[in-house]
Amino acid sequence: MGNQPVRVAILGTGRISDLHAIEYKQNPKGKIVALCDQNVKQAQSQAEAWGVDDPIISDDYREILARPDVDLVEILLPHHLHLQAALDAIAAGKMVSLQKPMCMNMEEADILVEAAESYDRPFKIFENFIFHPPVLKAKELVDAGAIGDPISIRIKSNPGKSK
Repeated sequence: MGNQPVRVAILGTGRISDLHAIEYKQNPKGKIVALCDQNVKQAQSQAEAWGVDDPIISDDYREILARPDVDLVEILLPHHLHLQAALDAIAAGKMVSLQKPMCMNMEEADILVEAAESYDRPFKIFENFIFHPPVLKAKELVDAGAIGDPISIRIKSNPGKSK
């Protein structure tokens, strides 16, 4: 690839996709080239909203995975589709970014971890709040024993919309 940007396909153009698209739009090392969603009109609308020039649009992620002009897939599909989509992306030789939760249960997670560990391309599970300042502060307080032993955690967030 050299100096060329990583060509990104976003699989799933629901609400969370806006937050992922923001970084790809701002980063000269990445370029959104494809969008995939069962709702093709929604994918087209997101492509327009994000200013994606001449996007590849599909309602079948396997069609996107077969394309040699896609380097990385951002998997933002419903959770029950994560395992198969990630395994298919590995089989297609794509770099993979998978939105959490990675799978529906530990059995699926073990399968995916085994596949990712033997894979020679980048593979990441995207946990978007792990470095969020309020989460880091809460961890600091818990680690210091300042707030006792937590029995649950509740986080409320407001989704963003790119312009």
